[in-house]
Amino acid sequence: MKNIKSIVGVLLVICMVFAIASCASKTNSQIIRDAFDKTRANGFAADVKVNGAAEEETMEVTMKVRSDKDLKTVFLEMTENGSGINMYLADDVAYIDMNLGIMAMKIKTDLKDAASMVGVDAAEDAPSVADLRALENDEAVNKEIDALLDKATVEDTADGKVYSFDFTADSFKTIIEKLKISENQLKSFKKGSAKSTVDKNGYVSKAIVTIESEAEGVTVPVTFDVTFKDLGKAPDLTAPSDLDQYKDASELSNMFGGGEDLTVGDDSMDFSDLSE
Repeated sequence: MKNIKSIVGVLLVICMVFAIASCASKTNSQIIRDAFDKTRANGFAADVKVNGAAEEETMEVTMKVRSDKDLKTVFLEMTENGSGINMYLADDVAYIDMNLGIMAMKIKTDLKDAASMVGVDAAEDAPSVADLRALENDEAVNKEIDALLDKATVEDTADGKVYSFDFTADSFKTIIEKLKISENQLKSFKKGSAKSTVDKNGYVSKAIVTIESEAEGVTVPVTFDVTFKDLGKAPDLTAPSDLDQYKDASELSNMFGGGEDLTVGDDSMDFSDLSE
């Protein structure tokens, strides 16, 4: 599927924003956390624009997400130019339907396996969903996130209060250590920035994340611009009725190469590839 790496990149970045909001505990952090909690309480719908370094690297995705607080059950729908991904996560098994039924597969929720199934480079020691869940109540992680968000600047606008902060890999030392993310995986990442707009009703109406990476000595910015829609309304997402029709990951691997590993590329998380 065209731009599949970009679509999954959008999802990962948005999850990072939500993770940041959920772990905070004071001052600006409390406001941002409460706003994200309120926005995602019943699920959310959003339009996502990805702006790369060139015009042809720009894409637009429509996204709907609903989940419980602990990410035990997750519903996800993403569409781009008529193609899409539907994912249902339950009991630590992810059911992914790509291209609206043209391809269906059943995989475990280990991020390494899930990412490789949809064409994203992943390391052998990629974090599991359990690893990510554990971060939320980790005291050291909470303090690290607090320190970052408490430095956010605040601007009053017609759309609400805009909270802005910059970050580097050093901003997430504890998270990087706990998830065992290697230096090689972060080799292209240089710095980033994030903005969240909290409207008068306490919802996050917009979130913008910009990531700067380096490719062949050239700085490459990629911006994810997320506009949340139908705030306060639960998106219409339900579990598939044909779960027994989804193929196991090992069956899918055999279909595409006699049992060969479907992972694409090396173990580098090359942020410059997100807009390809």
